[in-house]
Amino acid sequence: METAMSDEPLDKAVELVETPRETQEQERRGIGFALKGVEVSYSGVQALKNISFEISSGERVGIIGNNGAGKSTLCDVISGLIKPNVGKVTYAQADATRKSAIWRAQKGMRRVFQHPVYFEDLSIVENVMIGSPPSRGDGIVSSLLFPRLFYKEQRETAIRIMEYCNIAENDNHSGVNLPYATKKRIELARALMGNPKILVLDEPAAAMDEEERAQYCQVVIDYVETFSTTLIVVEHDVEVIKTLCKRAIALDAGEIIADGEVIPVLRNDKVIDLYLGKRV
Repeated sequence: METAMSDEPLDKAVELVETPRETQEQERRGIGFALKGVEVSYSGVQALKNISFEISSGERVGIIGNNGAGKSTLCDVISGLIKPNVGKVTYAQADATRKSAIWRAQKGMRRVFQHPVYFEDLSIVENVMIGSPPSRGDGIVSSLLFPRLFYKEQRETAIRIMEYCNIAENDNHSGVNLPYATKKRIELARALMGNPKILVLDEPAAAMDEEERAQYCQVVIDYVETFSTTLIVVEHDVEVIKTLCKRAIALDAGEIIADGEVIPVLRNDKVIDLYLGKRV
């Protein structure tokens, strides 16, 4: 008489093969993004050296440092524009080391660049609509069978996000004459169109006055707190980091010199000597 065997051990074995133990542990602890031993070199010059950290889902993290500290390179590694020479990147419970920026976008990562991109042959709302997530399943069918309805729905969503981001300019406003701060808000709205799981902001406050910066930061805080979105901010403005983030990672010469809650990091002696010049 044959004894029925449970499929549970086999299921667990398959799970371990498909999901490495390291990734399972990160998922259990709520780790949304991780770098381990990451290094990047350009023509013999090492831009990043042994960078390791984990970012929990919903965490708000700032990356600070002087010009040349490695902030932009690290931002490019996070968003998939640069692949590290050494080390491992984990995102969406997968090894993302060699994955592209497009793959990251499909998994819910959105990046807002330091210099906003605006397509002047499109209207403001169409510029925002570009950020719509790629259609899958029923979405593809709807977009093919009912293109006008699909466009209308996307347009209505974009308009709501524009209002949320305080974009009040007429839809037909010429992109040539748009204020720089407005273009920054349009780029943020485009990122929010994708319902990001991780939002990466590269120098978000650049060229903004105090009022514009405060409005921008408030929109970001409201969004990430409402939707538990992971936030990564690369910024040299300490006040922006203090406003947006609860954790800071300080870089110097491609290495992490401090990592922890924002205020203790800003009061770290190395950070003061190399970056701030005075105690916060």
